[in-house]
Amino acid sequence: AADQVDPGFEFFINYDAQNSNSVFFFNHRRAEFSIREGFRNTGDPRVVVQFTGGPGADNETPQYLQTKYTTDISPIRLASGMEAILIAAEAQNETGDQAGAIGSIDFVRNASGLPNYDGASTYEAVRDAIRLERKYELFLEAKRLADLRRYRDAGDSESAAFFQGRASDALPLPDSEYRTNPNVGPKNR
Repeated sequence: AADQVDPGFEFFINYDAQNSNSVFFFNHRRAEFSIREGFRNTGDPRVVVQFTGGPGADNETPQYLQTKYTTDISPIRLASGMEAILIAAEAQNETGDQAGAIGSIDFVRNASGLPNYDGASTYEAVRDAIRLERKYELFLEAKRLADLRRYRDAGDSESAAFFQGRASDALPLPDSEYRTNPNVGPKNR
């Protein structure tokens, strides 16, 4: 089904003055989150970040600003034909069609002005290329955590590093939940 989606398809979440783009708000306005190291200096036009020269709100973490969303009302892409092509590329690679998967990778890369994939055509190399394309093509579109969860079982080193030392792959509960919810106790931390 993914291979039937129009490559130009895009569906956006729209924002207004009352409901703002929280990625922009918390990264630019409040400096409460920065951009992870793996997304800095990529050379990829889909992932452009800028160092502010100083720390974020915690006065410790170097503050990097994303440039994908430029205002409080910038829409966030929720689904796209490019994502569907990458889903199809995963299926192609899993079924042994590495040439087809590389063609799909090239389509997505070329749409962003990038050259064709020039790596190896083994299952593992193509799988890693697809994962990298998803990482960059879907940057700040709320897909990364789910991808890291999926890749965790496949021995992905970035996923393993992200989940290292965690009892589960769920995000930690805020302290207020432990203080106010009698159903959550120390055993659940």
